[in-house]
Amino acid sequence: MHAKNVFTSAAALAATLMLLPLAQASPSTGIGGAWYNPEQSGHGISIEVLAPDRALMFWYLYDSAGNPFFLYLDGRIEGRRIEATAVAPQGLHFGTFDRSNFSTPTWGTVSIEFDDCNNARLEWDALSSEFGSGSTDLRRLSRTYGSECVLEAAPPALAGPIQLLVKDMLGDDLSGVSPHSGIGAIDPDGRIWAMETPWTDLSPMGGWTGPFPCVVLGSIEARPSQPTRASLRELANAWSATSYGSACVGAAWQGTAQSSATEIELRNSSALVHRRWQFSARETVQIETPLAMGQLAKEFEVTLRWWFGEMQVPLHVQPDGSICLGQRLSVESPMLACALRGRLWLTDPQNGFFDFELAASNEPEATPYRGRGWLEARGDGQRLVMIGHSAQRGLGVVGR
Repeated sequence: MHAKNVFTSAAALAATLMLLPLAQASPSTGIGGAWYNPEQSGHGISIEVLAPDRALMFWYLYDSAGNPFFLYLDGRIEGRRIEATAVAPQGLHFGTFDRSNFSTPTWGTVSIEFDDCNNARLEWDALSSEFGSGSTDLRRLSRTYGSECVLEAAPPALAGPIQLLVKDMLGDDLSGVSPHSGIGAIDPDGRIWAMETPWTDLSPMGGWTGPFPCVVLGSIEARPSQPTRASLRELANAWSATSYGSACVGAAWQGTAQSSATEIELRNSSALVHRRWQFSARETVQIETPLAMGQLAKEFEVTLRWWFGEMQVPLHVQPDGSICLGQRLSVESPMLACALRGRLWLTDPQNGFFDFELAASNEPEATPYRGRGWLEARGDGQRLVMIGHSAQRGLGVVGR
């Protein structure tokens, strides 16, 4: 990371930072430290938790001409999320301090959503067209010595395999709305890994990954004496049987439970509709625990079902954890052997979860897909589920 040192007094800093309204939340102080995107090493953000509801952050970055600069961010903490107003200090010169030349114009807004103690996502909305708006994934680079990171987890009743039911709403009107369905799981850290589809009948799923499937990533947390809160984002599934279009809204959603921890209404201020998500445990499905590499080391068949038929492609998992996933762009096209290559490793075998990384064989320089998977035990056999994302696209695969 590139840091630019600026010397100023604590009083001056306190005067220039804008103090935002405080929120009742209690994330771990262990999220403090340095964070960055490994694919964009050279800039990053440092976080200091000042109170259960407040964090001070410094974002070190570059302008469009390649000149380094930094932003002050004074943020309010809400569960796993930090919302901040960013200011861009200017007017000072090295070796001198003339307070009359110092100013802190507002740069825009920044938010950070923590998937877990080592992974997060930063989103920004700048006032200037030079920076615009966008997002980037973050990984922890360092942590504050002696700090322990523990984030609020999901309600115990929801941990494990889940079924989704999603309704798009215009205002509070549900008339004429067809629900979306999906499957996924919530891990012990409260992270949601799921796939959503506009098709309502998922009973004969097999190895289904859908027509126009969407990958759903997010988190859900249950806090004492506070409403259950969820945060989700949708990404188009990059590995699909068709490229005719996508039903994904491509938005970020936040909300709280309405009547129970299994029904969440999420809104997006920039979208015309909001969504009502219902999370329910899949009683007929269990995640294999404890999970061993020997259970995964085999060939799975992935079936892609879509409007005009279906096709099968192989998914090979080797005893050392290496993965090879084939691909066909259409029923008539030839099989692309090992279109995606990578590996998986057991990160939480006691709860049945593994992590994976996959990269396109014909795009070695592209950002790899990273995510989480599990092995489901069903009445008709086992099913391997892998859900993750790259910088801009999702990846969802189901195989038998």
